[in-house]
Amino acid sequence: MKNKFSIIYIVPLVATLLLGCGPSGPSFRLEGSFEGMTGGELYIYNLSDEYGRFDTIKVAEGEFVYTGEANKETEPYMLVFPNAVEQVIFIGAGQDISYEVNGNDLRNYKVDGNDENELMNQFRKTTSSQSQTETTKTAETFIEKYSNSPVAIYLFDRYFVQQAGTNFEKTNSLLKVIKKAQPKNDYLLNIEGKLKTLQRSKVGKVISNVELQKKNKEKCKLWNDNQDNTIILFWASWASSSYDTLWKIRTLRKDDQDTISGRIVCISLDTEYHRFELDSRNDSIYDIEHYCDGLAFESPTVKSIGVPVLPYYIITDKKHKVVAEGRDPDKMQADVRKYMK
Repeated sequence: MKNKFSIIYIVPLVATLLLGCGPSGPSFRLEGSFEGMTGGELYIYNLSDEYGRFDTIKVAEGEFVYTGEANKETEPYMLVFPNAVEQVIFIGAGQDISYEVNGNDLRNYKVDGNDENELMNQFRKTTSSQSQTETTKTAETFIEKYSNSPVAIYLFDRYFVQQAGTNFEKTNSLLKVIKKAQPKNDYLLNIEGKLKTLQRSKVGKVISNVELQKKNKEKCKLWNDNQDNTIILFWASWASSSYDTLWKIRTLRKDDQDTISGRIVCISLDTEYHRFELDSRNDSIYDIEHYCDGLAFESPTVKSIGVPVLPYYIITDKKHKVVAEGRDPDKMQADVRKYMK
């Protein structure tokens, strides 16, 4: 009787424990559901990974389950949709994260599973009806209040480093606040390095004859005997804001070909060649040159020129001296019309 009693209670207990087991060690699980997308593919990458390594998520009947390995510290990941919409999700080792979209509005999404996602949900709710200026101010408040959270680092990067027209006085002030709370965070140290590069004005700098890699993997030099004014655009398929800049570059070449002269050189920071080739396959008709060595921010070319963020462009004169640089696609169009007539 004693043995039967033990078996009766132990079996359900074991089953309960097994069913309740979530990810362990470095593993994590991300489960999602939303209406309006019965099937297809999404992409995901770790925002703090300089190499922008993509992974594919399969969607079936409006749901998906994605598993992977993460660092012990919770970090921001980007969920990328086919229309290049990006959504941030915070993931750490051993965590079980749930993602849900209400209706067909991709802006109206919620992520649960840790404190960081709860905080980001709160930020999105607070800023849902705010202007860009108000949202930036709210981001500043969140950074100062939650400086020890990875959410603060993401908001700092998104609204104060990547944003066009960076206020360096304000940015450096916020950087000090976060560094005091998280002095050894690798993602923050990486952002700090890019910020230092960004603050060094490149106007007047002469770009050296760096080495490039063609689509067929052959090596070549940037300048050779070329003496034309040139725009050099740095981009990547994993940086969704790159697509607007690429589109504007193509529009300039197509619509203003009678007034715009010079070279258009696009350098991709992709690490997966098929993505780079897919997004640039038709640009030969616009006489746009494309190069990629697959090394992202570790590329000797990228390091030599000094690329802080993506997208990023520089315009050089006939002597290869920088006359304009920046990140904003509208400013880029104005600069091209000004310096490449």
